[in-house]
Amino acid sequence: MAKFIKLIDTSGRYRYSVHRNDRQNKQGGGVLCLVTNKWPSFTLSLPEKFRNLDIIAVTISTDIGPLRYVTVYRPPEFNKLGCECMALLVECLEYLSKTRDTIILVGDLNLPNVDWTLLNSPDDGIQSAFVKFCVEYGLYQFVDSPTRERHILDLVLSSDHSFVFFLFLVVCLFAYF
Repeated sequence: MAKFIKLIDTSGRYRYSVHRNDRQNKQGGGVLCLVTNKWPSFTLSLPEKFRNLDIIAVTISTDIGPLRYVTVYRPPEFNKLGCECMALLVECLEYLSKTRDTIILVGDLNLPNVDWTLLNSPDDGIQSAFVKFCVEYGLYQFVDSPTRERHILDLVLSSDHSFVFFLFLVVCLFAYF
């Protein structure tokens, strides 16, 4: 179940809304999205079939327009369970992508063999399914250097290719928390 709390930093200067989705089927874990109170935000409700995914979607009303900000974690499974999980994740992302809002998708997707420059991956039903989704929905991947060892596992994608400056700020926050 998604939870919503208010947070204040130790200096007392900034107030944030924390949107989180605690892991349902295991002890610990989950996903979180921190949004400045300067921008109104709310957590989107997802259909029940997606409740075991580590995902949260937040609509944020910014000065430059509404954003659909999605935070996701995909475990590093490359077996039948991994294929089933990716199929469900892609279905959820397709559901969330049916919007006029700019989409920003961040998270640790554990897709080590995707070449984001060429949009190429092994045809394994996991990495290839995610790349196909990104191409079909016009998502551009901004991270261009390895985030773990030699691989880009932590991703920042957007439906607006001109969001580079804004996404730089998002990456800094994402990496910090």
